[in-house]
Amino acid sequence: LEKICHSDSQEYLNNIQLLIQQLNSDDEVVITESKNEVCSLRSASDQKDIEYFKQLIEQLESYMPYWQGRSQRVLDLVSALNEKSDCIVNAQQLEAAVYLHDIGMAFLPDSLMAKDSRLDDEEFKLLKTHPVLGHDYIKRIPGWDDAATMILQHHERFDGNGYPNKIKNTELSDGACMIAIADTFEAMTHVRSQRTHKRPMLRAVIEINSQSEKQFSPWWVGIFNEVIRS
Repeated sequence: LEKICHSDSQEYLNNIQLLIQQLNSDDEVVITESKNEVCSLRSASDQKDIEYFKQLIEQLESYMPYWQGRSQRVLDLVSALNEKSDCIVNAQQLEAAVYLHDIGMAFLPDSLMAKDSRLDDEEFKLLKTHPVLGHDYIKRIPGWDDAATMILQHHERFDGNGYPNKIKNTELSDGACMIAIADTFEAMTHVRSQRTHKRPMLRAVIEINSQSEKQFSPWWVGIFNEVIRS
């Protein structure tokens, strides 16, 4: 994938046949360095906080072999989505949210995260608290309110059947919509745990599209398709 910020808008893909013809099912997603300086500008204090957030998630990933490198892969795709939409979300808030969207996992029992069989109802209920835990953590740090909202909402769904608050449609922040798509795509195309298997890229793209207006915002699925095609 190549990040191109100022490209012409493309019609939303009702038929993804043209898209998938361009993809090889064994291709790896690669996103190049950003070409948009506006998207990458940040203050010194923001940079210091973001470096801290990055170190936190890298520490968490180091304890989970299947997670190593995932936050950077998610960030690369989210940044490409944001740039394709002409950076409608503050890039620094978005980067912070990507790094810390799963930091709430650090507050859950080790036994839950290490379990290699299906979670029972009580365990899954506990797992679903991690967006709130992550939100509450970053809210303690001044200046990151937008990132906190994205973290809280990244498991919400466009149809209102997500968690923790079952909000939907226009109630969802754009940052959360991007993270939801990128995180799901990364999970599909990389092994996340002993319970999951890597899907071919082609199948992952089709599955993202199949969840348009269900799990994902149709507008952001359209942006995702444009990024994949580029």
